[in-house]
Amino acid sequence: MLTTFQQKKITKLFKFWDANGNGVLDQQDYEGVAERLSAERGWAPGTDKYNFLRQRLIEDWNEAKKFADTNNDDKISLEEWLVFCETFMNDKEMYKITVTNVADAIIDGVDLDENGLIEQNEWELLFKIYGKQKDEATYAYGVMSENGTVDIDKAKVLSLLDDFFYSNDEAAKGNYMFGKL
Repeated sequence: MLTTFQQKKITKLFKFWDANGNGVLDQQDYEGVAERLSAERGWAPGTDKYNFLRQRLIEDWNEAKKFADTNNDDKISLEEWLVFCETFMNDKEMYKITVTNVADAIIDGVDLDENGLIEQNEWELLFKIYGKQKDEATYAYGVMSENGTVDIDKAKVLSLLDDFFYSNDEAAKGNYMFGKL
């Protein structure tokens, strides 16, 4: 069972993913992210990078829908999201696959200089494409990187995601990946 603190963090993640702000997760959220990220990266419709990103995000949506959309209305409510997250958190194999996909998507999507590290401007880009405030991204990056003293690579993203999903320690760095709680 999710703790109250885990519910708070997972609700924050839900609101982060709800890029269009309509109170549910749906395919439009994922398509919108693909469009905004492609525009930011200069990937024109029809190019290989554009097509790959769009297909990947649609596949992510279809996977989320398959497991979380329990009433089959092509939307994921907050309640469905909480159940989904608890389910994958309790299944170590499913958790590993899910968070590895998230880490890969973050690195592949916003690592502008392709050095395998996420810098502050790149984390700010991530927040921008989800329609979130730059100051939230700046705050999150500062916490995660210990004010720029710790590199954010894929291994660090995975570690931060572990904190985000499992830690009940309010001081854990990963709790703030998606902004202030």
